[in-house]
Amino acid sequence: MRKAILGLCFMCATAVSARGIESIKFGTTYQEAVTNIKASLGEPTSSDTNVLTYKDVSFKGFTWNEITFRFKNGKLVEARCYMNQKNKRMATAKMSAIAKIMEKDYSMSMDYEDDGNLFYAGGTSPLGYGRLFTIFISPRNGVWTTQMRFGPFSI
Repeated sequence: MRKAILGLCFMCATAVSARGIESIKFGTTYQEAVTNIKASLGEPTSSDTNVLTYKDVSFKGFTWNEITFRFKNGKLVEARCYMNQKNKRMATAKMSAIAKIMEKDYSMSMDYEDDGNLFYAGGTSPLGYGRLFTIFISPRNGVWTTQMRFGPFSI
């Protein structure tokens, strides 16, 4: 667990480039990305050529139920963190708490979805325009979640 915490803190450190999160760069080949992710987080809970999944990972003072790294055409294009919540109100409160932590290291903006739900976006995408990540709430498998998504990027 300590290795996972340190790995994610390392990934989300202030030295984020426009291409990725520390040593984990979006657009890198599957093999290179997997090597860097495993060096930071250890062995995944499950993996295939499209997705690496880690369960119960803590970083930035929060425990995430699941973190996935997605690949398309052999390249890393997305990372997504999921945190289950008891209800929509708790999901919204946790989202705001995460945004407060992330805004210490990244430029952030706040906006509203078409359905009226608040969301935050921050950082700069590896494409040079748009945001690196979005923090939002959404139901997933019948449970409200707070999510932080990096990508997906069309690389």
